[in-house]
Amino acid sequence: MSLGWYINPKYQKQGYATEAALAMIDYMFNEVKLEKYKTSAAIPNVASWKLMEKLGFVRDKNKKIFNEYTFINEPVESYIYELNKDKYFK
Repeated sequence: MSLGWYINPKYQKQGYATEAALAMIDYMFNEVKLEKYKTSAAIPNVASWKLMEKLGFVRDKNKKIFNEYTFINEPVESYIYELNKDKYFK
């Protein structure tokens, strides 16, 4: 399961991404019964991976991948993150 977001720049820095991500995480852990999230964040997108860390995601320091985005012409190097249910609810 991967988690991601895009917030229109007009609405950034108002807490919407945090609120939406928390609601999705809660839903996936409580209703879908997911045990862990594994996702990634483009390294140049500092706001995205900082939000993941704020939410409790842990970066795999030994791994990076390249993601393709529809609005960027070439693959972008990304950090790998994981959040498990037990850690999230502690």
